[in-house]
Amino acid sequence: MTPGLGSARWVVAASALAAPIANALLLLVNGDPAWPTLTLLAAGLLARAAAPASTVPLLVLLALAPVWQAGAGLATGSSDPQLLMPWLAGLAGWLAWPGEGGWRVTGIWRLGIASWALVVALTWPVVAVRELDFTLQTIGAATANGTLGATPERSAAFAALAAESQLVALLLFDWAWGAPLALRRRAWLALAPGLVAACGVAVWQQLVDPSVLSREPWIHLDRAAGTLYDANAMGALAALVGASLAAPSLSPRGVPRVLWSSAWAVAALAAVLATGSRTALAALVVCAAVAVLGALRGGRRLLAVAVVTGAVLVAGWVGRDQPEIGTGNAARRLAATAHRALQGDLGEPWRVAWHRDGYGPASMALIADHPWFGVGPGAFGTLITDYARVTLGAVLPPDNAQNWWRQQVADAGLIGGAGGLLCSWLALVAVVRWWRRSA
Repeated sequence: MTPGLGSARWVVAASALAAPIANALLLLVNGDPAWPTLTLLAAGLLARAAAPASTVPLLVLLALAPVWQAGAGLATGSSDPQLLMPWLAGLAGWLAWPGEGGWRVTGIWRLGIASWALVVALTWPVVAVRELDFTLQTIGAATANGTLGATPERSAAFAALAAESQLVALLLFDWAWGAPLALRRRAWLALAPGLVAACGVAVWQQLVDPSVLSREPWIHLDRAAGTLYDANAMGALAALVGASLAAPSLSPRGVPRVLWSSAWAVAALAAVLATGSRTALAALVVCAAVAVLGALRGGRRLLAVAVVTGAVLVAGWVGRDQPEIGTGNAARRLAATAHRALQGDLGEPWRVAWHRDGYGPASMALIADHPWFGVGPGAFGTLITDYARVTLGAVLPPDNAQNWWRQQVADAGLIGGAGGLLCSWLALVAVVRWWRRSA
């Protein structure tokens, strides 16, 4: 490892520890307690210092991941995303300690992960101070940053939260890179009980009572928010983690691999359908297709492609009776999209994939103004409302860019976001190479 990358690991660790502290102190002004975040941060640090070889704290925190938001919501009566920070703080405290060699990730991946993490680590404090207008006098002021923005201290706290979520994810990836296969397997399995509960709640919300552990607008849209208070986030969790847990290699001893994989496929599909997320459903289909096609050879692979193509055509035919695509489960919404495309409305897939109800063009206008270094982590939601008003003449609520790559460029720019984009490319290359080896 070069000295520069080694130093970057310490900078990232320090930033990952500082973000929860800053977040807790900023929210303390609004009367939010700081002790949950600070306590879990200290617990993570002490647990790693006292028993560096023990991964029990990490596995416990991973097990809580799918249900943390629901538990925090039940305890506080709030669905504020800021309630995620104590959980992130605990993980940051445990993961922040660099190993003997600094970064564990190797090769070109090290450049991507290290540069991505370093950009986030160095930029969020600038964004937070900017949201405070570079003075402490704005803390507690009855003003808002943007048309529908939050107060200065909450905007600054959200910058810390947005950065911490990325830093923790990158540190976890770095840890997993150097962990033994058996330990990575235990980490995946730690997620299983919580995901079962989350999927169960999502199905219950869709079939029985949509108001249980949910909030608007998901209730009146008839879309299940699961345990995350967000239907799209729940759909992504079920699709990506559920598809990963369906890997036959994760089957516990004594459980038939076919039964294990089938059970997770059914649970993930049921939850994704309940959330109504077309993107999550498409992601689940792609994950399943890659896994299935990678296991097939020759004519069987061609047959599978034909079956998938036929399924798309059938979905389009089924969608003829679903004129409204804003509500309901994912199958009906995706079928309606396919039907409109097959009818000749080729603009429908474009609207779903890129326009995204106006967030697409508004995001591109923001990127055009800040192409090289972006607006910084956590600032997009504050600014997008005003960009939508100027660009489209419409009022859009604060949200994300509705596209990961677009969000990456909006936050960090083409230069600052290069590390994240590189990691995305490397992930695609890894999948293609695996697929070719399996052919």
